[in-house]
Amino acid sequence: MTTQELCNDVIRSIHEGIPGDHGEVIRYLQQQYISLQQHPCFLMVVGEFGKILTTRCQVDEFFWFCEEIDTPEPLIRTVLNDCTDFIGLRDYKAAASLIRYILPFGEGPWPESGVGTEVRSFRDLVEYTYYMVICEPEREVIIEPYLKTDILLQYGRILSGMGENELALPVLEDAKRQSPVHAGILGSLADIQLKMNQPDQAGDIILRSFRCSWMKKDLAHAYRNQGSLFSLHEKYDAAITCYLIAEAWDDSPDGGEALRSIIEYSGKEYDPGYYNEHGREILIAYGIPVGPDPEVTSLLVKIADDYLEEQNLFKAREYLIRAHQLLMSDQLEERIWRIERFIEDQVDF
Repeated sequence: MTTQELCNDVIRSIHEGIPGDHGEVIRYLQQQYISLQQHPCFLMVVGEFGKILTTRCQVDEFFWFCEEIDTPEPLIRTVLNDCTDFIGLRDYKAAASLIRYILPFGEGPWPESGVGTEVRSFRDLVEYTYYMVICEPEREVIIEPYLKTDILLQYGRILSGMGENELALPVLEDAKRQSPVHAGILGSLADIQLKMNQPDQAGDIILRSFRCSWMKKDLAHAYRNQGSLFSLHEKYDAAITCYLIAEAWDDSPDGGEALRSIIEYSGKEYDPGYYNEHGREILIAYGIPVGPDPEVTSLLVKIADDYLEEQNLFKAREYLIRAHQLLMSDQLEERIWRIERFIEDQVDF
């Protein structure tokens, strides 16, 4: 029996055992969840618990379920992942319906910063490293799990997608306070500030997001936001340049729609060759970075080198790939190739 077949059998067994009496469902699912935590299929079937609970139970029942088990994080994470998928499909109604179940775990009290300490969360090692090395906090940094911050981020994105920008703004401000160098949060916050006609505040956030973007999609988001800001100031050549660069990093329907709108509204003749030739100088003239921040790419390579010293080849490869996605460097590609060849020679798959 394959692993997938084994896990399908586990899922089938869970469904077949669900009691007819609604009052018994929560207790039954708790027993199943706890008994399966050491099962090799647990991480593959935990999403099924999320689907059952969010379709059969009320929000308060879901909360009680999580409070009664020792490790609710995988369950909360799988519901959050489903929310994120709906956001990607722009089905904000479905996302809003789901996030109700996990919102209490995001809106709970954030630990107080003490004398000489501050409390932060980070989605990845590179953001923690950036904050410690580049931002150089004066106080000791106490790290909280990122899950709470991620819930706030997705809730803010849902509210914004539903046009509730005034409600989304404080949610994303809270997320930014918790994770101040998260380019995804910064990009979503700038989105709202632009929609609410706050160009000065948005401009500061956009520049910060350029400096700490280590993922292609976040860098593209920064360029789209900057393009929107240029449009507000009727600097259409610069706006078009930003949207074209954004498309090179991450082909988003949002960027394509905005680019077509700017060209139509401005009445400018659209010549891709002109922007390919002059785009760099256009942005430099306005003080806008062209490409990823060198400090970020250097950190990615440094983290990879540290993992190599520890003989952690898989993590080293992961961070070199991230750096390569931003730099498209032949040297990095060669290093990745060498690591992959070494792994193939050493590991019996």
